[in-house]
Amino acid sequence: MKIDENKAVELGLIPITVYVDGVEIKRCVEFDIEKGYAIEDNFDGSVPVTHQGVITTDKDDLVIAKITIDSGKKFDGNKPRFSLVPQKALESTIDVLEFGAKKYGAHNWKMVDEAKQRYSDAAMRHLLAYFSGETIDTESGLPHLSHAQCCLMFLNEIEHGVK
Repeated sequence: MKIDENKAVELGLIPITVYVDGVEIKRCVEFDIEKGYAIEDNFDGSVPVTHQGVITTDKDDLVIAKITIDSGKKFDGNKPRFSLVPQKALESTIDVLEFGAKKYGAHNWKMVDEAKQRYSDAAMRHLLAYFSGETIDTESGLPHLSHAQCCLMFLNEIEHGVK
């Protein structure tokens, strides 16, 4: 469906061109000038899309709409972004946890006496081994850094009162 851009302007719509992933999309949108975003997409008959942005004018008083397209909403801005956790490091640490679960039992770390001191010592032993050039723990066959990370996770849980 194609709308005459002059007719669109007469109707109070602003013809704009946006680029989404390098693809040019022409739209005619109705902007709420006070709020600074488009109210409705009226160009191609698709479902209305909210556009965030600002409206300015250039030296010839032509309207310029600077927008980004938000095709969906999910209000999770204040929630943990687990996608920030490095996946390989996480997988390797899980391997260490699996090794420990087989050797000592699942969640055994919660029952260790003097856990704070013992896991601090274990983390340091694994870090010192790593820094001295030994990257893999001989007993488990897993990276020393992953063992240290596991110990640090236990310490973090202990600091937060989880036991």
